[in-house]
Amino acid sequence: MTSASVSPSQGQVNGGGGGGGGGEEKSAENVARELECLSQYDSRLFGFLRIHQDDQDKDTAECKEEKDYLTQAIAHLQKLIHTNYDNPDLFCQLGHFHLLLEDYNKAMSAYQEYITIHPDHWKNASFLYGLGLVYFHYNAFQWATKALQQVLYIDPGFSRKNEVHIRLAIMFKNKSDFEAALKHFHLALMDTSPSSLSPLEIRFHIGHLYELQGNFYMAKDMYESILSSEGSTVKLRASTLRQLGWLYHSSISQTMDIHRIQKAEPLLLEAVKTDPSNGQSWYFLGRCYAAQNKVNEAFVAYRQSVDRLDRNADTWCSIGVLYQQQSQPMDALQAYICAVQIDSSHSAAWTNLGILYEQNMQPGDAMVCYKKAIELSKNLDGEGYFDPIAKLQARIKMISRQLHNKQNSTPQPSSLPQIQEAWRLPIPAQLTRKRETEDTKSEKDADEKMDISGSTTLLGEGGGDEKKPAPEVPTHWADSVPARADVKPVYNAPPSPPPRPPMPPTLNPTTPSIRVPTRDDAFSRTLQTLCVESQQPVIVLKGLCKVLGVDLKLFNTKTLMSTNPDHAVEVRTQWQQSADENWDVHNGQGRKKQWLCESTRSHSTIAKYAQYQGNTFREFVQEEQERTGSDKPEDLAIAKRRGPKRFTNFKMIQFGTNVDLSDKKKWSAQIAELEKLPPFCRTKSSTNMLSYMGHKILGMNTIQLYMKVPGSRTPGHQENNNMSALNLNIGPGDCEWFVVPASYWGVFHEICEKNKINYLTGSWWPLIEDLQKEGIPYYRFLQRPEDLVWIAPGAIHWVQAKGWCNNIAWNTGPMTHSQYVAAFERYEWNKLKGVKSIVPMIHLSWNLARYAKIHDAQLVTQIRHCLEGTLNRCRSTKERLQKEGVTIQFHGREEEEWTHYCEVCEVEVFNLLFVQNRKVHCENCARSTSKTLEGFVVLEEYEMSDLKDILDKFEKVDPPPDTETLEDFKLDVDRLPPSLRDL
Repeated sequence: MTSASVSPSQGQVNGGGGGGGGGEEKSAENVARELECLSQYDSRLFGFLRIHQDDQDKDTAECKEEKDYLTQAIAHLQKLIHTNYDNPDLFCQLGHFHLLLEDYNKAMSAYQEYITIHPDHWKNASFLYGLGLVYFHYNAFQWATKALQQVLYIDPGFSRKNEVHIRLAIMFKNKSDFEAALKHFHLALMDTSPSSLSPLEIRFHIGHLYELQGNFYMAKDMYESILSSEGSTVKLRASTLRQLGWLYHSSISQTMDIHRIQKAEPLLLEAVKTDPSNGQSWYFLGRCYAAQNKVNEAFVAYRQSVDRLDRNADTWCSIGVLYQQQSQPMDALQAYICAVQIDSSHSAAWTNLGILYEQNMQPGDAMVCYKKAIELSKNLDGEGYFDPIAKLQARIKMISRQLHNKQNSTPQPSSLPQIQEAWRLPIPAQLTRKRETEDTKSEKDADEKMDISGSTTLLGEGGGDEKKPAPEVPTHWADSVPARADVKPVYNAPPSPPPRPPMPPTLNPTTPSIRVPTRDDAFSRTLQTLCVESQQPVIVLKGLCKVLGVDLKLFNTKTLMSTNPDHAVEVRTQWQQSADENWDVHNGQGRKKQWLCESTRSHSTIAKYAQYQGNTFREFVQEEQERTGSDKPEDLAIAKRRGPKRFTNFKMIQFGTNVDLSDKKKWSAQIAELEKLPPFCRTKSSTNMLSYMGHKILGMNTIQLYMKVPGSRTPGHQENNNMSALNLNIGPGDCEWFVVPASYWGVFHEICEKNKINYLTGSWWPLIEDLQKEGIPYYRFLQRPEDLVWIAPGAIHWVQAKGWCNNIAWNTGPMTHSQYVAAFERYEWNKLKGVKSIVPMIHLSWNLARYAKIHDAQLVTQIRHCLEGTLNRCRSTKERLQKEGVTIQFHGREEEEWTHYCEVCEVEVFNLLFVQNRKVHCENCARSTSKTLEGFVVLEEYEMSDLKDILDKFEKVDPPPDTETLEDFKLDVDRLPPSLRDL
């Protein structure tokens, strides 16, 4: 990390003006001391300088001195910039000073200037941290996330990484990426460095995330542990009591205790007693009273909430419900209007307003409100407040009939103002009274607010979060990371998505298909070259299994049942729908098209899923026979392959996925049968990088089976670490594929971000109309039984079964520099995004150098680059540990021992393992727990001399003579460990 500084020779901190001592100029020695001190002031001090006090305290002399000190420093830097404009460090330091004074606009301006004139700005972790804080302040979470993730990428041991994790967790929580948020909060919790949130406050966030995920027992346990812990602040204790009380009232009610209100009410009463200023606690207490029909107490609590929350639509909606239940329609109308004026997208308030009008015999106004509620519900992200569409649509149909029947009748006088008139009515003064609050609040207080808005509706109740638009801030920095050279897969600069490709000549290219007529053709170098080295993202190989005599019956459902009926199957429950659509489905109704592809996971066995697979087919056959009157075997065979022509209704289906076929004792016949394929298609081959892993990676260098019914979906994805893939359709049904070239993954990432979906770990199904709008070409084709689909490195694809079928799939890593670069690019991108890489590229690279014979000079260069970097890091780490007096024990590696990952951050840990309680950590996470590594044992897997010897001997090997027939390249078996000798 570089730190901007000011040279003592560049002038005085106070800009030459009068400082202390009656306006006399400071001595050169004092100036030098001040400048040296100022050089240590950067973004890492944000939140830790005593510059701003809480509302209750006035600025102390120390605070004023710090402010004056920074203000003078800024004036001095501005003078220096006039004469040294090309010095980027001055702008970086200026940005830091403005940030420390919380002058975010000026901080952003200085940082942007620093970016413009300093090409290596991405190497400065304190700058990236400061920039991330500014973006975070403006709620520009996309850019804040990028900056803060780059801090951890270029400096994993950054001194304020716990602050980075806290802010990343808050932003991921805002995007509803709760798993990522939990991970970062846990990383912040284990860090013993000082932070802006106490450990108890971080645990409160974790408890709230459990609550949002529906893990109510875990949330309850976390809240109760906070309440029983010492050291919590008044606000934290009150917030914890509030959330625990609301948990009992709303969430735990259906699963834990029928006497929930008896438990909720005392907790909420204690919450408002502990912190009477918290309006959300008063609101929850009002809801609790209302549920018990304690009307007066509920009104009092809601009144207290209004006085403290100021413009909270949920409270006014609940007040309206209470008035409506007390037969006070005009008061209810005013409350609902107040709610929708505060938040015009408040679907629950519009629904209740419609019910109010309908009860008061004003169907026209009711219909207007219902339609507005339906429109808002369709636009909500996720499930929103509630799901009223089916009920509201039924009400609208009934009202339409009523209005049609009353066309010629005399209109009745309205008892309530019509909706247009009601919208213009002034809200009574008692409903708009506001508390005086300060405009500026500390970021910490904002982060501590963990309110859950609960909106009462006469159709149900639910939760929603208020969303504020982010201010416009400069974002040209997002594209300023320098491009990477393809010959260096281990990058110093943070990785970034590829630029958008130019518009293709067609958006619907023809899918390449190769029919393999003979065995010689199957083993020809031509076929391997067409698949491995072509630029095509997908190739369909037809007839390959037939000419090689591969018995696919070994993989059909009947054989699987007779072989291992109790073998485990992961089951995904999904909504059945057409392949070119993806609907947000609730209660069997499609609300809106979306990218999010939801499913729930459970577990079963082959026998149970086979029964389900057969039952669904028999039901379909019966329906077809009734529809067509035909029971011919050939018609049934066609129906089984093609499935329903179109899904007219949404219904739940089950998809049997990730069936592991790696156990040679259970699946020896199936594994042996696939050895008939050409070498470049096998799971184990000397030309397959993944064969040198030394241990299994399930589904990658082993076979996985998928058991499908029509509509079963494999959502959009790239293969783990961008490895190539093969997929063989066992039949009897077809599968429909969509494939996009790897160069478009940056566009997909951008679309997923807009849809609040994690591109790497989320589940998404692209909408065809969005692809066409974005100019993204896609291959669309049917995979027939016996078709083998080759997926090139990094190709984006998603698949849906059209009929009843089984598929088997696995990965391969061709020995090419393009495959290695693609794999390492994703490895680095995963590291930047905090996602575990399934393929441990460091371990794999050393095994390739140790055992493989590589003919590609570029590939050898790239692997050597990785080895050299790894060896240097191991050497410097070992030297540093020895200087600190840390004992390093040689451990070695056992046969087929799995690659080690950090238990905390999930990065690959190579050679030097930091072990505590039998759990492996990386050095950075170990030092976060203990700066001196107390309680850790450091183990070494390889002798440094052995690693150096491997690197020295690793070089390009001349390829074998060219022949027409491709055979597996023979290795010196004695060089291989037992786990690799079957290559």
